[in-house]
Amino acid sequence: RGRLDDDLDSQLRARTFALSRVVDSRRPRFQPYIEQGLDLKPEAYFAQLFDENGDLIDKSSNLNATLPLSEMTRRTAPDRTEPVFEQGTDAEGHRLRIATMTRYDFINGERQFQSYAQVGIRLDRHEQQLRQMAVGLASVSLAVWFIGMIVAALLIRHWLHSLASLKQAAGQLSLDKLAKQRVLVATADDEIAGRLVCLVRDFGR
Repeated sequence: RGRLDDDLDSQLRARTFALSRVVDSRRPRFQPYIEQGLDLKPEAYFAQLFDENGDLIDKSSNLNATLPLSEMTRRTAPDRTEPVFEQGTDAEGHRLRIATMTRYDFINGERQFQSYAQVGIRLDRHEQQLRQMAVGLASVSLAVWFIGMIVAALLIRHWLHSLASLKQAAGQLSLDKLAKQRVLVATADDEIAGRLVCLVRDFGR
């Protein structure tokens, strides 16, 4: 989840930075080439431009309703060189991830504030990927647990069968045949077999 969230923020950061640089400060508008270059498509990325007072300058064509610039972004974005990230919701109730950067230009040798460049994305597809990942991990975990239980059951059954064979062989021994009778055990249980044979030999002596 952390890697998916970081990847989403990286894409938003790159698009917001590009938007803050390509828009003409004299006529800040969303030209068609800007929307194509930023991959602004329905159900995907959208963008907005605000002036220094937080009033809307222009928005991408795939954004039906204006999303107001938050007060937190207006306070913090001008002092940052990195985007300000925040969560929000649109008029339809869809959760959004939004990145905002400020643009400054040098006019007559002075650095002047020009606009807020903002790029956002609906999180429907992102959350769907997270759900698919969670379902996949849960399925794999259940499969591994199920296979582990089967393997454990088979090993326990094999071990109990070997102990039963040893018990049956030990019950057939008589005191006068201890030195002559051999105990047959499974070759896979060398440690148990070796200890039992040593005990039988010591008892016979």
